[in-house]
Parts: sequence; structure tokens; C-alpha cells
Amino acid sequence: MCALKALIWLVSVVTAFAGSSWAGAAEPSSPQLTPLVANVLAPPRAVLGTDQRTHLVYEIRVANATNGRIRLDRIAVVDGQVGTTLATLGTASIGERFSLGGRRGSESSELGPFQYGVVFVHVAVEHNALVPTTLAHVIEGSSDQMSANLSMRMAETSVIVRDAPALGPPLRGHGYVTADGCCDSIRHVRALLPLNGIFYLSQRFAIDWEQIDDEGRLFRGDPKNPHSYHIYGRPVLAVADAVVVASRNDLSDQVPGKLP
Repeated sequence: MCALKALIWLVSVVTAFAGSSWAGAAEPSSPQLTPLVANVLAPPRAVLGTDQRTHLVYEIRVANATNGRIRLDRIAVVDGQVGTTLATLGTASIGERFSLGGRRGSESSELGPFQYGVVFVHVAVEHNALVPTTLAHVIEGSSDQMSANLSMRMAETSVIVRDAPALGPPLRGHGYVTADGCCDSIRHVRALLPLNGIFYLSQRFAIDWEQIDDEGRLFRGDPKNPHSYHIYGRPVLAVADAVVVASRNDLSDQVPGKLP
């Protein structure tokens, strides 16, 4: 009897993967085996930009649960309540935003067997448009193991909508230039770190500050010498009231890298 039950279960598994296409909109009461699993690493926070649009910046971890290659053709970001499409990533965009293992520089639109990657998502909601309270994602592609196309609604998440704290400027004076900020830059927005057993990203809205002199120059002299830069030595200010609990000043200056 036990062998018969195992055989029935195996036939059910094979049948679930055998169709010419796969749709992952199963009800919770009707679980199905899925070739992909996905989740949003942290609920996005709605942030109002100086362009008067509301920006949602977040990450989706997508894993291939099969022993064959899966190609990602389209990812649609939809309003979880009304189903309207807010943004769409095609194959080319996925290949620029989907990093295998979450590692910057390993971008691809394909997942190998039992491999995972992270999609770095940016959705801009137009001025005066209603910001969704939840998001869902429709992922479309094809599976080598199943020899089939797939379309799955997954990775649902809430959206945090509340007023952001107002911060003061970190520097005094004039001529300051902000660089590598929100939301489609790479160096900050994709600096995903595995800390204490989870992925953590503290730089989604980070900014690099530079300062130009009266002739519009960032530096004079050797670009590899920090002292050559007009901003070098300027005091950095607290952006909000707080108590300093620790500080250190024993690290050598870093050699400036290549300018973007």
C-alpha cells in the first residue's frame, strides 16, 4: 500500500510539470509544485523625489527549483489590489537588473539549475497618482526541464507609505554635487550584503557628495591623491539631532577610484 501511495504521488508531481505552459495562480487551498520561488527581500518604502514622483526601490530574490535552465523573459510589477501594471521589465532590462547570487557584476536573464538571483527593482509612480498599498509580480519565461513556457504571479509585498524624516544638509558652503543617488545607479543601490544570515541593503538611497571650485573643478593635481580634491578636509555635519556613541580616526585615506 505504501508503495502504491508513493507511485500515485510521483505521477501527480510529473503531471504538474508536464503541461505546455504553467500558470502559478493557485489558491492557497490548492498547493502546486512550482519551478520558481520568489520573495521580496524587504517591503519598499514610498519615497517622494525632487522630480515629484514617488519612488519604490526594492529587491526580489528569484530561485530556480528545477535541475534545468530557466530563462526570464518578462517581469511585470502590478498593483496587488487592482491588478494594473505599474512597470515592466523585458529581457534586456532583466539582463541589466538581475544579478546571480545577488552579486553586482553577475547580471543575467537566465538561471541555471538550483540557482538564485536578485532583481533590483525601481518603480516610479507619477505625480498625483495613487501609490499602491501592495505589489505583486508576474514572472514569465521558459523552462528547459519542463519544455514549456511559464507565467507566475508571485512575490507579493506590502508598501510602506509614511512621511520620510527630514534631514539637514551634511555639509556647509556651496558648489556641492550629488552623485550615484537614487534610483538606477549601480554602486549604492546594488550593494547587497549578507549579514547575520539575511541580505541587507543600507544604501538604497545613498548619495556621494563632491564639491566643485570656482572654476568648476572637482580636483587640482593628482586625481589619486585625496588632498587634490576641493572637498577634502571639509567638516561633515550631523543631519539630525543625536548622541555620538563611538568614533574612530585610525584609518588611512582611501585612494580615489575611477570617476563615473
